[in-house]
Amino acid sequence: MRIEKLDSYSYLVFGGVLQSSISPTTIRDILNGLTRENKLLGAQLFDHRLIWGYRHIHSALWHAEKAKKSESMISKTLAMEILLYTAGCRQIKKAIELVGIQEDTNKIICVLLANTETPLSESYLIVKEKLQLQSDLTVIENFSEKKEAVKKYLKDEGYKNVNHFSNEEIEKIFLQKVALLSLEN
Repeated sequence: MRIEKLDSYSYLVFGGVLQSSISPTTIRDILNGLTRENKLLGAQLFDHRLIWGYRHIHSALWHAEKAKKSESMISKTLAMEILLYTAGCRQIKKAIELVGIQEDTNKIICVLLANTETPLSESYLIVKEKLQLQSDLTVIENFSEKKEAVKKYLKDEGYKNVNHFSNEEIEKIFLQKVALLSLEN
């Protein structure tokens, strides 16, 4: 569990393993209820496979915050904006396909946003309980486990020689995708 601050809000990033199958619709309902009840600014869950570590997440959060402040958001909510920046694309459907929760998702990364740190810890416990989540921070930066999925994605995106990319080169690509999305606005 990692609580950090940006200019406008605090956020909590955590990862874990789902102990049972849960539908994306049920997950969305849980997050929407949590956001309302705990007065969160947003909550977003990601499939872990195409999230390349904390810097990837932090960059998406920073760019989404910047878009909100400048009133240039692509989407209507901060949580959806974070999804778009994390995926590095403008289309919600494609972003969900890339980094959203799928039927076969078993490892997740969660981001919770609030004006202050206070509701974040309580919200974490609620997510953990309702999703039957076994906390595991290695899910966020276990690059060896994600590398095959990432290589396939990068090949599909037109990158050459992906088998020779270092972790740092892959991180650079993901960070560029996030930053380029902000330039399109």
